Amino acid sequence: MANYQQPPKLAERFLRWSLPEELKEPLLGDLAEEFQLLHFSNQACATQWYIKQVLRTSNQYIWQTKKGILMFVLSLFVFSAMSYMALWFSVDGSIGDTFADLPSLILTFPPAILFAIGVTSVKDMKNAFALLYNDELALSSLQMQNAKQFYRVLGNTAVLMSIFTAFIGDVAIAVNIENVEHEFGPALGVCMLVLMYSFGLKTVCYAAEQKVQYRLNSLNAVT
Repeated sequence: MANYQQPPKLAERFLRWSLPEELKEPLLGDLAEEFQLLHFSNQACATQWYIKQVLRTSNQYIWQTKKGILMFVLSLFVFSAMSYMALWFSVDGSIGDTFADLPSLILTFPPAILFAIGVTSVKDMKNAFALLYNDELALSSLQMQNAKQFYRVLGNTAVLMSIFTAFIGDVAIAVNIENVEHEFGPALGVCMLVLMYSFGLKTVCYAAEQKVQYRLNSLNAVT
């Protein structure tokens, strides 16, 4: 059709993501037809109506189809918010100046990710992340085991890398012991930051690993 108008893509994708598989085509088709009729008379009203219908419809189904990812994201949000509150109450100055250290992040996260990919594979990494946001993803028991192993290696390696980096910091403190009054505080702070980053990642990886284990238990119960 020459005058066919595509419904708002972002809203359409969100609704497609939140609907059960058997309802996607019928509901999206009906909404698209109604959108076309309204669009001929008033484009702004048609767009507003479509977005409102998407929000209303997705709210009916999203807690059935995407409950896992929503609860996981909510858990991450609460964990991040509580951590930020703890950091905010513990310092008088800027949180970024006190708790942000780029070298510590570089020494912890990239090596842990590379080790996890090296032990498993890039495909296993993609499956591991996909399992967090796609409850309908169909994977075999072996693929879920590999995804679970990816999270386990990622979290454990991050902690081990932070301990190794902390030892480097301890050596640096020992070498410059003559300047202990000026060097000890900053060096010890960096050592503790590395440990803090790694245990934060370990916590998230543990939760992700248990989510994959839950999916695996459900799969084994069915088979």
